[in-house]
Amino acid sequence: MSGTRRTMGLLALLTLTVASGCGVDETGEPPIKYNDDGTARTSDFRPLYFPIGIATHPDGRYLFIANAGFDRRYNAGTISVYDTLTGTFSPDLAVTIGLFAGDLVAGRTPPSEEGGEPGPVQLFVATRDKSELWRVVVAEDTSGITGLTATPTRDFGGAAFSPEPYGLALDADGQGLTVTHTADGAVSRWSARPEAWTIASGDGPKPFRCATVVNRTATAVTRHPVNGWWYISDRFSPFIKTVAEIPEEPGRATVESAPDGPCRLFQAGTGVFRVEPLDDGSRSRGIAFDRSGSLLYVAAFTAGSSGGALRVFDTTVSTNGRPANRLVKAVGLGARPNLVRVAGCRPDRCPADVDPDSIDAKGEGLVYVTAFQSDRLFVVDPASLAVVARIDMGDGPHDIVFMLDGDGQLRGYVTNFNDNTLTVVDLEPGSPTRFTVLATIDPEQL
Repeated sequence: MSGTRRTMGLLALLTLTVASGCGVDETGEPPIKYNDDGTARTSDFRPLYFPIGIATHPDGRYLFIANAGFDRRYNAGTISVYDTLTGTFSPDLAVTIGLFAGDLVAGRTPPSEEGGEPGPVQLFVATRDKSELWRVVVAEDTSGITGLTATPTRDFGGAAFSPEPYGLALDADGQGLTVTHTADGAVSRWSARPEAWTIASGDGPKPFRCATVVNRTATAVTRHPVNGWWYISDRFSPFIKTVAEIPEEPGRATVESAPDGPCRLFQAGTGVFRVEPLDDGSRSRGIAFDRSGSLLYVAAFTAGSSGGALRVFDTTVSTNGRPANRLVKAVGLGARPNLVRVAGCRPDRCPADVDPDSIDAKGEGLVYVTAFQSDRLFVVDPASLAVVARIDMGDGPHDIVFMLDGDGQLRGYVTNFNDNTLTVVDLEPGSPTRFTVLATIDPEQL
């Protein structure tokens, strides 16, 4: 592995240092170049370039990858599309975004009226170079995806946009979005409804709704499936912060009932709980709930140490509406853990109406943790809370998503930030090659 690229990757993902704060000019070349007829030049296109966030199309087949462009060779980042059916990237489907992207989330555009049909697939990604939030709309016809359209915003309710937006959580109903800001600990709420974005430059609704600041900084964010609180990690402390929302419109009781109106964020419950027992050098990174909301998984480590752990908390909600937030177990990983993703249902299995051939059922609630420094993917069983697999990845694994292939087999796709590849992992229950690498997708070799 390249020591230079390893150092750059660690700066990007562990310290989240951003050159834009120093006012660096854009001097790179465009990441997508076009022919005279308007088609993209395939020979100049790099579909994976410091790939970081990854999301799946809700209907399967397609992967969306956010490319951070961390070394500034290019003057913009990109979102590229990988067709798992044909095994190809197309430059005509890619779109430019800002540099230094973070999380990427995808979902259907919510209907414009109650009872209406959902709209097209939309993506959201935050870019830290100029502190922007982007909405990307996916155009499709009967043949598949035909293009992407990206719209940024820097509106922050009349105030300066809070710097270094990074972590994202899309509401389950697709109507709202929560964003963390790593520089100052801001947590902001946004509308994901199309009317807030299509007329954002006019006098109508704006996508920004409200914001608050938690102590130190805000890194990853996830929402409790039961009581709706947001849990936020802190790359500089051993704490998780809990935040909730109150809509400010009279008579509105929940965020779901007022997705576009003004709101107020506040620290919920005690507002904070400890992840690591040590104060000095402890860090909390990726976080994720199981489907039921009874367990919270937190990737944590101590600076200056090569070790780390997945710390598991009981987050069952009591009759007073507050989660227990009680430590159940620390699962040693032996490396600095990074992001945490949960596949499928368990514990307590899936509800009866869940298709046994779906991602939820096949995922079995297994917990996947990327280890950026040691180039590994750890798999933790939610019942035994033990590591059941350690899988070697490419250089600098960051994010993972789950998808069924054309034969209905469960696969995991991991972005490798430093070597510009995707790793494909067999996750199918009962497969003789389960938890092994099936392929490495390297666009330079396609």
